[in-house]
Amino acid sequence: MKELWVIQTGATQWRSSDRLGETGQLPLTEDGKGELSSHLQTLVDVKVEAVLAGDSEAAQQSAQLVAARLGGKVRLVEGLRDVRMGLWEGLTGDEVGKRYPKVYRQWHESPASVTPPEGEDFADAFDRVVTAIRGALRKRGRQRVAVVASPLVAGLLRCWLLTSELDSIWQQVEQAAPSARYEISVAQLEEVAAS
Repeated sequence: MKELWVIQTGATQWRSSDRLGETGQLPLTEDGKGELSSHLQTLVDVKVEAVLAGDSEAAQQSAQLVAARLGGKVRLVEGLRDVRMGLWEGLTGDEVGKRYPKVYRQWHESPASVTPPEGEDFADAFDRVVTAIRGALRKRGRQRVAVVASPLVAGLLRCWLLTSELDSIWQQVEQAAPSARYEISVAQLEEVAAS
């Protein structure tokens, strides 16, 4: 069994303003750094061998904070980048809801059925994220790994780890703790490889 810690990145100005997407180079806010650091203090006796993160500035800064507290070397994994929101990137949820009321409502009711214009659909993002994690966990036999991810990417990981449908993504994002520990078997890694 492998131990996987899924830890959400600290907040950026966009997330604090309810803006969609964090694929750009947005640094953590001071509050975001402080909240993440405070949360990490609660993870007593947790040590990891590696800290995996996407390539955004927020993910890298968060990963450095996680590595300083939990150990492990930071490794950037391209497949862990945030979901691309296309033309919705940087807009608030309210702005998207006003411009595209039907589509936005459908996106919240059945998220797997909607792709933001020029963006990435959740099924493609899910495949990308799971493939990246599977590859990283299979390399060099790591046993304890932390994955530092945006709320959406963390939600996609939870969908996979909990074998939930992609339409539960909002539940996975909104009701999740800032970090959670999961055990993953070699068989689960092989199932992903076969799909």
